[in-house]
Amino acid sequence: MRITFLGTGVGKYEPDARGYRANTCVLADDLLIDAPPTLQTSLARAGRTAGEIRNVLYTHSHSDHFDEDTLRWLLAEAPLRAVAAGPGLADRVGVVLQDACEREGPALLRLEPGQAVEIDGLNVLPLEANHHKPGAGEVMLNFLVSRGDKAMLYLVDSGLPSWDTVGVLRAARRPVDLLVMDATEAMNDVQEMMWGHGSLQSVARAACGLRGWDLLRPDARVFGTHFGAKIVRENPPDPEAAAALGVEMAEDGMIVEL
Repeated sequence: MRITFLGTGVGKYEPDARGYRANTCVLADDLLIDAPPTLQTSLARAGRTAGEIRNVLYTHSHSDHFDEDTLRWLLAEAPLRAVAAGPGLADRVGVVLQDACEREGPALLRLEPGQAVEIDGLNVLPLEANHHKPGAGEVMLNFLVSRGDKAMLYLVDSGLPSWDTVGVLRAARRPVDLLVMDATEAMNDVQEMMWGHGSLQSVARAACGLRGWDLLRPDARVFGTHFGAKIVRENPPDPEAAAALGVEMAEDGMIVEL
C-alpha cells in the first residue's frame, strides 16, 4: 500500500505564507481520504493527477476536509467508482452526485462506525472520531484502512481515540504498520487537546497505548499531521523534538510505502 500525504495542514489557502501546508488529505493507493479546497494544488505539487483517484472517503464536513466544488471537479476529472461518507454527510454528498452526474455516477457508500466495507480491494473500517461535531445528525469518522497484510490507522482531525474506538480496534485484531494522527497543536501539550485535536505529545502517548494493546506492530511508523497554520508560521514544530518522541512529521507530498 502506497500512502501519499498530499496535504498536512489546516486553515486558509495561503500558499505564499511561511510554513504553508495544504489542507490535510492522503491518497492510499487510489483511495483519497478527504477532498479539500487545496486538492488540485496538492496533486500538482506532488506530480500526481486526478486520474489516479478511483474512490473518495470523507471524514467529516468541515470546510478544510469536504468542499462541494472540489467534489464536482473530481466527478468531472477522475474515474470515480465510489464516494463514501458517514451519517449526515452522505446525504450532502448524494445531492452533489445527483446534481453533477448526468449519467450513472459513482456509487454512494453510507458508512457506519464499526461496520467494515470493501472498496476496490481496500478494507475500510470506519471509526467514530473524537472531534467537535459540525452539526446535528453527522457522525465524524476516522478509519482503519488495510490491503493484504498492511494496514494504516488514520486518526486525523480527532483528539485521543475514545474507549469505544479502542474497543472496536481491539475487536478487529489488526495490528497496523502506519499510525497517522492529528497534531494540530504541534508541540503544545494541554488537556483540551484530548478532545477535538492532538499534539505531537498526545500522538506519542496514543502510540504507546496502542502498542500496549498490540494494535501497532513493533516497527510501525507514527506520523503527526494536520498542523495548525498559525503554529507552523509562528512557532514551527521541531522534527528533532518530534523524533525524540518517536513521532515523524508528515510533509506535503511525502510518500510512505507499506
